[in-house]
Amino acid sequence: MLSINIEDLGTSRIQYGDIRERQTVFVPFSYVDSSGSVTPTKVQWSLTDIEGNFLNSRVFTDLPVNSLEIPLDYDDTDVRTHKQHQILINIASVFNTAAGEIQINSVIRADIKFSSAIFPDLIDGEGPIEELTEDMELTEDMEMIG
Repeated sequence: MLSINIEDLGTSRIQYGDIRERQTVFVPFSYVDSSGSVTPTKVQWSLTDIEGNFLNSRVFTDLPVNSLEIPLDYDDTDVRTHKQHQILINIASVFNTAAGEIQINSVIRADIKFSSAIFPDLIDGEGPIEELTEDMELTEDMEMIG
């Protein structure tokens, strides 16, 4: 589980790790301060590509404060649609503290890995590529590069 320290100033940037392409996954996180675990009064999240474009209408989506898990589904992790292998989960949370109400912004970056055995980690012509052999078939959206 990812722990986000609300005492850090600015935007927290966290690397989540690898997610397989077209995988449904829940990204759990929690908030802490110097006294331990803290619960926000409000949480919203958005999903963007690395250029800041919103994905799949995931814009300021409310998240229950008693279940801090970001649900990513098949469409959210579809590299072929987004043309990028990284997604950003932008989280805005509000807390009531002794000093008053504060908002914490966090960004969780997740790397999405191709699930295809033929094109692992291939994005826009970069990354390793296995040679196509005669017994492999090309689908309509694939071309033989020669």
